[in-house]
Amino acid sequence: MTILLVDDEPALVALFSDCLRRAGYDVKEAFDGDHALSLFVESPQSFALVISDIHMPNISGTELARFVASHDCPVLLVSGGAIPPEVGAEGWNFLTKPLLPQTLVSAVAKILKRKRSVRADHPEIPGALSA
Repeated sequence: MTILLVDDEPALVALFSDCLRRAGYDVKEAFDGDHALSLFVESPQSFALVISDIHMPNISGTELARFVASHDCPVLLVSGGAIPPEVGAEGWNFLTKPLLPQTLVSAVAKILKRKRSVRADHPEIPGALSA
């Protein structure tokens, strides 16, 4: 499963990518919303999950999340700042920085398990995962 990881802090991208890869996930990295959007648009079906910081230059994490979610891809937003109201209103997954790498890996596993469960129960959903 491939995860798109987006953050404008290169040290966090490196740390989180490493822990996700050690957990068995493939990770594509982007350091701003523009780059993340271009990677996602290129091949939206190839991503099982998008993890994004909320506060980034150009395209914010919430703008990216809105686009990604419209393609039936789950989103996990992270931020060390204030939580924008649309995060709760849209029902997006959210973690507060700072966070431990194992907290991120655990959240990813839960989100992907929930995605597989929903898709198994409703095969008519586009992009359903195979067993």
